[in-house]
Amino acid sequence: MVDDSALKEVYKQYESFGGSKQEFASADFVKFCKDSGLYNDKGNKFNTKPPNRIDFVFTYACVNGEGGTKGNKKMTFPQFLYALKGISHELGKDPEEVRQMASTATPSTNATKADKNRFHDDTSNYTGAHRLQHGGSAIDKQSSRDLRKLGMLSPAELEAAAEEKRKVEETFAQYDEDGSGYLEKQEILNALQSLKPGASSTAIDMVYSMLMKYGDKNGDGKLDPAEFKNAYNRLIEILNTMGSGSVVPEEKALVKAKYIAFANFGSSGASSEEMDSARFKLFCQQLFPSTFPANQDGTTQVDLIYADALRVRKTKKGGDTQARTITFAEFFENAVLAIASKGGITVDDVVGAILQSDGPVAKGATKAESNRFADNVERKKEKSFKAAAW
Repeated sequence: MVDDSALKEVYKQYESFGGSKQEFASADFVKFCKDSGLYNDKGNKFNTKPPNRIDFVFTYACVNGEGGTKGNKKMTFPQFLYALKGISHELGKDPEEVRQMASTATPSTNATKADKNRFHDDTSNYTGAHRLQHGGSAIDKQSSRDLRKLGMLSPAELEAAAEEKRKVEETFAQYDEDGSGYLEKQEILNALQSLKPGASSTAIDMVYSMLMKYGDKNGDGKLDPAEFKNAYNRLIEILNTMGSGSVVPEEKALVKAKYIAFANFGSSGASSEEMDSARFKLFCQQLFPSTFPANQDGTTQVDLIYADALRVRKTKKGGDTQARTITFAEFFENAVLAIASKGGITVDDVVGAILQSDGPVAKGATKAESNRFADNVERKKEKSFKAAAW
């Protein structure tokens, strides 16, 4: 068993590392986790990226460990020992194993290559240019989003999603008889029909026309594997919107379905057809990030568009002068036009982005954390930590 005295020596090394100030801050804790081999980003288990579990453990230990106080950002040795229990919980490792790994940590500016569970050594996690530089193939933004979503699924949901993905990929390969990597119109229609035999030809035709109108920018009428997967997802959405009926919804009805998804995101109450300002901001910054960046200017532009749509609701004949939310009418007839104008794009481009979206996702949130969205935006209280099972 590792003695506390050995761990105290490690703590003191990091407390004094990099300067004359004797303090153990967040950066020291992150470095300690990396140097000890306890840094593992795989599957968002324990990391410095969203959902920032290393930062969570550090802050929680500083606040709730022995002698901790609200707002404390300098970790004491007793709080360090408490944090090791948190690391054990996060990684699912035996507490003694964590203490053993911690006791071997030595701060150094010339780190040697360590075991493969470190994020910076695990090239499978790289994306974009970094992935290409290390011998991998590029992962586009949509694929990256898909991977994050898979991390939010339960084991059963993950298995079902993998099976569905495999089925779609095999169907694409089956109908791409010439191996060109593309499906043409009739091949697309036949492939979708084989995936969903119960879908009407009208529904499948609508999916194809939607993708050609909003997604086929070069106008060649063909779909690559990623576009075909998107076509299948849109078909499922249309079938879900149809319910038990046989009438294929119009584009406006599909836009409204996405609008309602955003309007009710994180709410545990009855479904509402009115959208508040916080959810409108989420909608704008998720679907149009370049037009409405997550900064002061982007937020201001979103607020102006929302305020104008709200003004329309209040002032039109029979309007609700006390309203604080907008309905789908103001969203579709006013906000969509304003978004297009601000972004220098067409209304069709805005509608296309809405139809192609997979619905609301809170940035950096897990599936459970997304359900707390309503509390975060409506109460606007300071975030508190739930009791950890350390």
